[in-house]
Amino acid sequence: MPKTGARTRAVKKDAVLEAAVDVARAGAEAVAYPRPVGEHVGFEMVSERLATHFFASTDAGIRGLVLGRHRRPRAARAHRHRV
Repeated sequence: MPKTGARTRAVKKDAVLEAAVDVARAGAEAVAYPRPVGEHVGFEMVSERLATHFFASTDAGIRGLVLGRHRRPRAARAHRHRV
């Protein structure tokens, strides 16, 4: 009997995480300091309550910045997860 692939469920967008661009930028600037952080170029939901914001870099030594954000269940704010 052939094995079937695991079922994957589409991840719903989280409005709190999507709107947390300023919080994500502050985290990216803290990590990249003293190098500049460019414009916000994207957002992607990784899983439920976990998202990634993408920033361009204006520094030739950095290709771009990726910052993960998470939101605790029933929380109204996003928090930095990883850089």
